[in-house]
Amino acid sequence: MGCSQEPFIGHYRSLLKTVAENGNDRFRFMEALFHALRFGFEAYGIDNAPIVKMIGIDIGKYLSLNFESCTLESLLDEIAGFLESHGDCRVSVLMGDYPALQVEDSFKAMSMPVTGKPFCALREGIIEGVLKEKLGKECGVLEIECYGTGHAHCLFELTI
Repeated sequence: MGCSQEPFIGHYRSLLKTVAENGNDRFRFMEALFHALRFGFEAYGIDNAPIVKMIGIDIGKYLSLNFESCTLESLLDEIAGFLESHGDCRVSVLMGDYPALQVEDSFKAMSMPVTGKPFCALREGIIEGVLKEKLGKECGVLEIECYGTGHAHCLFELTI
């Protein structure tokens, strides 16, 4: 859990200002508050990404009750639709050597700074949790490209 790299204190302070500026807008306030918590840990030297991913997996397992598909390709299509409707983004299903989900125009992700590492651990976990629960197999999801790493999209590679 310890973070041995340079904390992102500047980004954290920016998020704190965003929280204060959006005190009268319930949605924007809660969104900024979530980001402040996520990056506040890192600003104080704690890498909470592993725990955030585990929480995402738990959420995904419970969310899986809302999905009907039980085959990989149709389930990925369904997950893509869910992410689009809940994340203000465009999601493409890529069925290559390793199946993947590519997320573009994610408003929340685009507004974050390039940090040199992926920061979508919660989404990574949610996808993994849904896949594990619906397919009944061990699955892994790894974000290999992200707005945080300077890419123009987030790419989640799947292993089944």
